[in-house]
Amino acid sequence: MLEYRGYGLSSGTPNEEGMMVDAQTGLDYIRQQEETKGSKIVVYGQSLGGAVSIQLVAKNQEAEDIRGLILENTFTTIKKLIPRPSHMQVLYSVCRAETKIWKAMPNGTHNDTVAEPRYFDYIADFIQDHVLKTSTRNPSNPL
Repeated sequence: MLEYRGYGLSSGTPNEEGMMVDAQTGLDYIRQQEETKGSKIVVYGQSLGGAVSIQLVAKNQEAEDIRGLILENTFTTIKKLIPRPSHMQVLYSVCRAETKIWKAMPNGTHNDTVAEPRYFDYIADFIQDHVLKTSTRNPSNPL
């Protein structure tokens, strides 16, 4: 779990450029560590981290080690920092990935969706079915 500068216990002041540097540094660290080098990676972005995650995945596709992207309660644009369910629906509709999965959490709000029943089951199912599963899909388009 990565905490961007200025969030959680991290020092500094949050800004868009700094968050992208932090995210890329975290990904580079995972790629370089012996115990995780060569692993299939799933990037998870919640709230503001969703925009950062989308950009991180887009800039790192050539390595073909990112096998999934999970977004939760994120935004369609930085200018619209008040998330609404419709934001996630717009992102889903414009996503060009071969495999897309939508899981509605009817009682979840911006910060407590994680407490919804089956939340972690849905994530585990996604990882098992679409990341760990040996696939005959086009390896250049793992999503």
